[in-house]
Order: sequence, then structure tokens, then C-alpha cells
Amino acid sequence: MEFAIVLIWLGCVLTFTTTKHQKLLSYRISKPTVWSVFALIIIVSWFFMSVDYPFVSAGLMVLLCIMMMWIIVVLAHGHSKLKLLPFTLVGVVLSTALVQLGGI
Repeated sequence: MEFAIVLIWLGCVLTFTTTKHQKLLSYRISKPTVWSVFALIIIVSWFFMSVDYPFVSAGLMVLLCIMMMWIIVVLAHGHSKLKLLPFTLVGVVLSTALVQLGGI
């Protein structure tokens, strides 16, 4: 479960690096490549979530986590001045802590 949440966080941050509004990187990454990797990450996360939840519930949980993490990425990026690696690591730590505390 923790691994699936971390993968979703990494995928959401990765998709955010394709926008013109991001300041995590000095350049944008190509959208087709990133969205292909994101789709693969989501499928793998769905597989890991389906170990703990039924298949449909795991899919809904993955969708919920994606929506939640995209909002968190946008809001956190607007209020912090961190670069890519610290920003990603803080998100990994916080999302793992939420899973361990039973919040997700």
C-alpha cells in the first residue's frame, strides 16, 4: 500500500513537471513521455492496491489518491520554494506517514 501511494505521488509530481507554470525544473519534460510513464505508474499502483482492496475499490482508491495528490502538488508548489528533489522527498515522507497513520 505504501509503495502504491509513493508511486502515485511520484507520478503526480512527474506530470506537474510538464506544465509551463512549474518552477521545480528549469525546463519542461516532454508530455507524451511523461504521460506514458504516468499511465504505467498508475497501472502498477492499481495492482499493488488490489492486494489490500477488491479490484474496483482499488481503482477508485487510486483515482482518489491521484485527485488528492494533484491538488496537493499545485497548492504546495505555490507556497514553497523547494526544488524538485526536496519537494518530491517531502511529499514521499508525508504520503507515507499518512498511510502509516491510517489516513489513506
